[in-house]
Amino acid sequence: MLNALKRWISQLENPDAQEREVAVHVASAALLVQLSGIDNSVDPRETQVIRHHIGNIANELSGQDLDELVSEASQMAADSTSIFEFTRRINDSCSQEEKQQIILDLWRVAWADDHLDKYEEHYVRRAADLLYVHHSDFMRLKLQARAERKNP
Repeated sequence: MLNALKRWISQLENPDAQEREVAVHVASAALLVQLSGIDNSVDPRETQVIRHHIGNIANELSGQDLDELVSEASQMAADSTSIFEFTRRINDSCSQEEKQQIILDLWRVAWADDHLDKYEEHYVRRAADLLYVHHSDFMRLKLQARAERKNP
């Protein structure tokens, strides 16, 4: 399983058509991880939301393999100089609905600690702009994530 995980990560550089979906999932996970640290503190609730998202996209991973994928996404997020490299991969492969799902997941991480930091909001707005998500959808998803947090 660990070799499969490493192969998925390495395919981010040059994914073929069949592997592109995995590369998109890893890129979206890196966006989530990057967002969680944007306010200079990572709340355990944010980490829980990220692990839930990564577990959903790679449902055959669990335990140590899931931990390693989260760790690898964290390293990718730390090593990147901008979010463009992640949003570019997503734009190359995702439908508008899939992009909206990613923005919703970003909002879920931002609201996970029950406080929306201005830097978190800016990050999600920037990601939405780079993913060509309409402003009305951006706002709808923000309110949806907030409502989910208030009414779990």
